[in-house]
Amino acid sequence: MSTPTRVTAVYLLAGLAWILTSDTLVVLLIPAEYTPFVQSTKGALFVGGSAILLWAVTDQASRQLTERNRELERALSRMSILHRVLRHDLRNAGNVIAGYASELEAEYDDERLAPIITRAERLTELSARTEHLRTLEVGTTQKTRDGVDSLRAVVDRYECDRLTVALPDESAPVSADVDTVAAELVENALAYGDEAALSARLAAESFEFAVVDDGPGLPELERQVLQNPIEEPLRHSRGLGLWTVHFIVDCADGELRFVDNEPSGTVAVVSVPLADRGRQT
Repeated sequence: MSTPTRVTAVYLLAGLAWILTSDTLVVLLIPAEYTPFVQSTKGALFVGGSAILLWAVTDQASRQLTERNRELERALSRMSILHRVLRHDLRNAGNVIAGYASELEAEYDDERLAPIITRAERLTELSARTEHLRTLEVGTTQKTRDGVDSLRAVVDRYECDRLTVALPDESAPVSADVDTVAAELVENALAYGDEAALSARLAAESFEFAVVDDGPGLPELERQVLQNPIEEPLRHSRGLGLWTVHFIVDCADGELRFVDNEPSGTVAVVSVPLADRGRQT
């Protein structure tokens, strides 16, 4: 039971007990000619006591909220500093390692250097993804945009023979960052599968789109990241990308789900509410 519910229940029971007990005592002990005065005094005491109780409860809650806000501000400040340092070091380290490894590969033609270059480039990519994630603020009001146009922009960015597209002609006004979500999902689908498909449809109050691939399926680690995105470790950029998708959809009061594709692969389905809660053409 929540604290507000407990406070309300205690106040209700105490109030009823006070009214019943005091009214009974007034009837039994107070002469009839003094009853109106005593009832008025009793009511004034009840209102005064209620006001004092309300002040005490509100004051305590306010002080606790102020202290928690201070702790949160201090934590956010430390996280911001650590993020800037980590992002800077990741980007610089990735660029330096990739640069030297590329020079060595060109000079010695050693295939063992290729994994080093790949890992270094992933460090740089991870730095860029964390920077984008930092710009996503909880509670920030997103501009209304056309979800279908956002998907078309993603299609233009990743256009290839391996990507099949089926989009509606209607417009879909949404307040979610559909572009980033779709780009992450399409990029993953093309990276881990031979063929990918992007489709969308409008419902009465939502805009839904799906990205299908024929890859090996979503690894268990990625499912854990999505089921518990705060506590599970984000060990690589793909996990961070899916966490970003989850974060954007969640902030938009939407829904993100993954189902297995048959015979292999993954179907990622995203549903976000329409900005006007209704269709527009």
